[in-house]
Amino acid sequence: MRWDLISTLCQVEWDKGDPVSGQDQDAFPGNLSEEVQRSDTLDIDTMALENADRMIMEMREDYLRWAADDLIVLAAIFHELEADPRKHDVLLPEIFRISHDIKGQGGSFGFDLMTRIGNQLCRFLETLDDQPCADHLVHIRKHMDAMRAIIANRLSGDGGEEGRILISDLAQLD
Repeated sequence: MRWDLISTLCQVEWDKGDPVSGQDQDAFPGNLSEEVQRSDTLDIDTMALENADRMIMEMREDYLRWAADDLIVLAAIFHELEADPRKHDVLLPEIFRISHDIKGQGGSFGFDLMTRIGNQLCRFLETLDDQPCADHLVHIRKHMDAMRAIIANRLSGDGGEEGRILISDLAQLD
């Protein structure tokens, strides 16, 4: 989801980022109504805001399909990496890109756990400077499995008890 689309939908002129706070100008705030209530810099029509929130909620099913499709592509790239880890210089950036996209969109549609686990995977991938070893591949696979579980079980928000179990299982990898 792009900010310019949301801005158009809401008829909002968003602040382009604050260099002092480091606020990301492309970061999606999640629930627009909550963001406006926290902000004193946004001037927005309440009806347009409610319409944007409704449209985002209607797109949740789309997100689930998009994420499931991305996870299929991610799995194919990962299997190629497993088969030939020497291709890491090409494949790891692709795994990062897709994971980053999934992470970025998750919170926008109420799948905060997807964002959290996607972020963990992205941070882990950033530490890999060389060909991944077997332990690295296990680490990547476990995060991918967790993201698949989130989508398959529609674990929105923090995922409740299932989410805590997923986070606990991933924490044991460190």
